[in-house]
Parts: sequence; C-alpha cells; structure tokens
Amino acid sequence: MTNKQRSKYKKWGIIVICSLVLISAIGFFTFKEKTKSEEAETTYESDKEWSSGWVSIEDCNYWGARTFTISEYDDIPLNFKRGIVKIFKDNKYYNIDGDDSQYFFTKIKDRAKKVIAYGNFTNNKSAQNIELAFLLEKQDFESSIIYIISERGDVLFKKEYHSELPTITSFKKKALIYLEEMKLTPSPADGILLKFKSYKRVIIYNKDSKKFEDYYQYDNEDLNRKDEFEEDGESEEPVEKSTDSIQ
Repeated sequence: MTNKQRSKYKKWGIIVICSLVLISAIGFFTFKEKTKSEEAETTYESDKEWSSGWVSIEDCNYWGARTFTISEYDDIPLNFKRGIVKIFKDNKYYNIDGDDSQYFFTKIKDRAKKVIAYGNFTNNKSAQNIELAFLLEKQDFESSIIYIISERGDVLFKKEYHSELPTITSFKKKALIYLEEMKLTPSPADGILLKFKSYKRVIIYNKDSKKFEDYYQYDNEDLNRKDEFEEDGESEEPVEKSTDSIQ
C-alpha cells in the first residue's frame, strides 16, 4: 500500500470516528433532554395529585364523558374538571339513573352557556386567582344546586335551590348591586348573578364573615313600592338609582 493510499484511509477513518462521536453526542443530549422533560412532566402531575380537591387524571378521563356530556363543557380547564368529578364522586352523583337525589350538568346546549361562571370571587390579591361557579340540575328537573370551587378543586360554597332552575353569570368587582339595603352599592369583589323566573339574587364573598352570602336584588317594582311607602311619610331614606347596576 502506497503512502498516498495510507493517507486516504487514515483520512476516512478520522471522518468515520468523528461522525460516530458526533452521533453519540447528539443521542446522549437528546436522551438527556427527553428524560428531563419526562421527569418534569411526572413532577408536574405529582404536584397536581397533591390537592385533596382533585381526582387523578385517570379518574377524570374515565368519568369525564359521563360528567361533561356535551361539547359546550370542553373548554373547562382540566384542574376544574378534576375538582368537579371529585364532587360528583364524593356526593354519589353517578348513582343509578332516575334517582331523584342525583345532580347533573344540563344537556341543553343553549342553557349550558349559562351554568358556568369564572371570577376572582374570594377577592384574592393575586390577579391570577380564578375560581369557578357551576350550576347542576336535579333529576326531578325542578331543583338545582350551585357550587363555587377554587383552582385546586376545594369547595368554597354550595347551596340548593328548590323548585327553581336559575341561570348564572359573573360580574366584576365594583359593579353596582344591592346588599344590606335598597341602595345600589359597588360590589366588594367579583360575584355571581343568579337569574330566576321572577327575581334575581347575587352571591358575593363577605370579607368580614369570611364566607359567601347571597342577597336579593330589587327590581323596579320593588323600588316603586318603596317610593310610594316613603311618600306616605314612613321613611326619609332616599333610594339611589343608577343605570350602572348589574340588572
């Protein structure tokens, strides 16, 4: 073999070795990044499992189709879905169909848009804080129950309404509402407006009592009756009227 041939083989040998080293290095870093990503994902899921207000993702996936029966509920974030499924399981809402003690999400698409509401209902200082209010119907199709839950699935409030199927919407802090008296007052926090057939109520967090409370919302008929009552000399307290209320 001539020197020229030896030099040529040596050159190709170096190229092959360098290529193998490069491929090995790429493979090593790819594996390392993949492992890191999988570990991060596992840690993330483990952290999510930590909340006592959630079911596992597996349980959520298993029961989800039975809980969120129409596409209008698809956009509910996963953390809230896990909290909702836990509520259904804890309260045995998955029991035999036809049991009048069970609750479910409406299957009427137009109504589904009015049984979910988001807001910073506890008036948490964090701008990122979001809670969920949702309304369920009873198997008798006459009664309902409202829940408010935190981002980690903790139940903050619930209340049943008999012989009524209201709808809900949220309103922002400082919206004008009626609280203790027949005078419009800026809301101290984001709140929930419940609309019944013939009246409205709001659910608002009371920072003094540290709990949610609901208040009747007066309509024009109520205010007119009060005006007539005042004209008879029974009261001198003026009624504040504004077009900026949630009505």
